[in-house]
Amino acid sequence: METQLNGPPKIWKTGERCRIRFNDQTVLGTITLASTNGRSLMLSFEALLFSPSGGAFAGHMPVLWEGDCFRDLIERERCDVLELD
Repeated sequence: METQLNGPPKIWKTGERCRIRFNDQTVLGTITLASTNGRSLMLSFEALLFSPSGGAFAGHMPVLWEGDCFRDLIERERCDVLELD
């Protein structure tokens, strides 16, 4: 597993499967696009992920690493991108 200083604990690659946790919801997903430094990802999943404000992500979510976690680019809510067990 490749890591970097002040970046995400794992450098995800396009096509990898993952577990996505957002606003107390967890789904399986795929990294459909990943930057080379691992700080920005496009996540795809077969679900609706509801945000605290009442909106939802339908199948896709762009996220960006900010400080200590990934955050969605629309409302800047925390999104955990986890390895599968």
